[in-house]
Amino acid sequence: MPHLVALQHSIGNAAVGRLVQRLDDPDALTPAMAQQLARRLKDAMDGWGTDEDAIYGVFTGRTQHQVNSIEAAYRALFGRELTTDLSDELTAAELRRLATLAPSEPAAAPTSPAADSAAPATPASTASPPAPSPAAPAPAAAEAGSSASPAPSPAPSPAPTAAAPAAGGDVAAAMPMTPALAAAAERANRAELAARRLRSAMQGWGTDEDAIFAVLTGRSAAERRAIADFYSLTYGRTLEFDLRDEMSGSELNEALRLLGQGELSSADELYQAITGAGTDEARVMRVLEGLAGDRARIRRTIADYRRKYGSLLVALNGDMSGAELTTARNHLGHIGHLTAIQEVIAGGEPDLLHQVPDFTIVSTADRLLLVARVHTETVVGDSDEGVLERIWGTADMAEVAAQNQSLYAASRDRGAEIPATLTTFGRFQNNFVQDMFEGGITAGDGIFDWTLVGDRLNVRVPIRFQPASGVTPPYATWQTQINNVWNQYAICEPGGRRIPVQFTMVNDSSASRTVRVVKNKVPGTLSPEDRANAGKFFEVMRPSTVPHEFGHFIGLPDEYQRTHGDFVEITGMDKTGPTNTSGRTEAQIADDLHTALHHDPAANRRIEVRRALTAAGLLVGGRAQQGNFAQDVMGEYNTRHGTLKDDLISQFTFEGSTQSDSGDRWLFQTVFSYASSSIMGNPGMFAPDPHQHPVEPRHLREFVSIVQQRNPTETWSMGAR
Repeated sequence: MPHLVALQHSIGNAAVGRLVQRLDDPDALTPAMAQQLARRLKDAMDGWGTDEDAIYGVFTGRTQHQVNSIEAAYRALFGRELTTDLSDELTAAELRRLATLAPSEPAAAPTSPAADSAAPATPASTASPPAPSPAAPAPAAAEAGSSASPAPSPAPSPAPTAAAPAAGGDVAAAMPMTPALAAAAERANRAELAARRLRSAMQGWGTDEDAIFAVLTGRSAAERRAIADFYSLTYGRTLEFDLRDEMSGSELNEALRLLGQGELSSADELYQAITGAGTDEARVMRVLEGLAGDRARIRRTIADYRRKYGSLLVALNGDMSGAELTTARNHLGHIGHLTAIQEVIAGGEPDLLHQVPDFTIVSTADRLLLVARVHTETVVGDSDEGVLERIWGTADMAEVAAQNQSLYAASRDRGAEIPATLTTFGRFQNNFVQDMFEGGITAGDGIFDWTLVGDRLNVRVPIRFQPASGVTPPYATWQTQINNVWNQYAICEPGGRRIPVQFTMVNDSSASRTVRVVKNKVPGTLSPEDRANAGKFFEVMRPSTVPHEFGHFIGLPDEYQRTHGDFVEITGMDKTGPTNTSGRTEAQIADDLHTALHHDPAANRRIEVRRALTAAGLLVGGRAQQGNFAQDVMGEYNTRHGTLKDDLISQFTFEGSTQSDSGDRWLFQTVFSYASSSIMGNPGMFAPDPHQHPVEPRHLREFVSIVQQRNPTETWSMGAR
């Protein structure tokens, strides 16, 4: 008693009452059984006609407790009183066949076993006018509702009394009727009624499947055994044998499930609704709505369906479509979406993914498997494209995409509307045109791929090298030279976070840029004539050559032999240079320079020009002194003698000119142009600026921008690693 009181406090009086009833009545209906019986009654009364046999089947061999449960379930499901609807649908004679007035005590604990088992229990008349007095129980064949002559069979067993054994029993007449024996006898009576109605439903010209389902629904294991035993003893055939003989397909499946379980599980109901001549969408939705939100039940239902019938999701996809399918799948919620993903990974059809709204419920590794699986489709339709877009569209896939760029690109090729690049990877391309002071217009373009994963920015520069016959390009040496200049920096923010930039030049046969690699004029030796550029390398070059050309490969222009305007635009700097301390005016210096440029013999011109520039202070220690002073001298020259830039070219192009003439001409041009001392300039030709470094912030501006875009809340700049 104290335990019961504690339980009442814990779960409430109503719950305790149901528990006690279940303990007292082992044949009590589960909530699912009561609901399924209530729905069978509603189905029997809906439509153009009433299925009286199905109604009789529901009530055949029921205890009063069971009938009460059916009534309560009917009221809860449909908001109506069962007795009212029965009165509207059945005639007085048909109501009498239900023996409307049920026994006054529950059949599970009869006070008068003989009276309590004499007729089936019936709904209480709680919401309708008083029903006619019950008729006496009909003979078994009539009770089954069959108009055909019944097959010969034993008559129903008489109600058990203290002086007579229960149906099919061999209890001695003198044995006293204990409560246990009374319950067994009462169950045997109910089993007989149920078995005879099942037999009746399978006789005649057609099988009454609905009557069979009604009889078998809501039977406990003990009741099902009793019904099967009576059936086999009475008719000489097992109930299952006859069911298999009379039924097939989904109807047989439903009957066998009820015979084995007493009720249809959610999986069984879904199977019955999906299979057959047409899909019963309303039934599917009802079952799924009942599962919605209960992850444990959804998980059990999916597993139960798989064990019995295969994939529930495949079945739904095969029989439903559009908004209806989306609604059905949404009722299965997280578990349904997770199951769809697992089934596709295991080899299922990718169309199971069409209704999955969010793929973050699985790991990024699983999402990559899903992408690859969708790519295997012969035709990738709009829904498949949507799947790819949702997978790649989540924030945590940005770095994954960077690490799997070929897979990402393949999704784009299959029609997925996803960006060509993300904040974690991309391709940079630009082009530039240069009007060089030394003469001529040159052009260049930058092409590189970048990947920003974690705290590292990797820059890959693809080049298709074309070595001449017998040339083995020293790729490792070139990469070391690049490392020494370019791979010394990081993109930093004030909080201390540093993202190193790693530049790599890659020999890629598919690259759009080509670079020829040729032998030096003197093999193995660097000669003045071996001048490399972005399209031609030599086996042997100065250590600064490859890093300089690499700057072009990442889109940077030259910073030497530039006009004043170009220099300021490119570098953001200006150069004032030294003042004139020669004692001669800029005009006089211009005249001296003109005389030297036109010296005869021509072979001595470079000596004369060098002497004039040194005397003026525009060459100091063989290094050019760029700036305002040099520009003023050039202005005077242009005014008085023509164009200095052109004369520096033409006066050193003569028969017999040597490489020394060409080299000195370059030096003289450097005096009157602008250059930086960075790796993109020409630091060896003029006095270097101690405040400049080989790589300046302007050279890494694009890479700072990449990091800034990925991490917009911080302020980033170039710094040392």
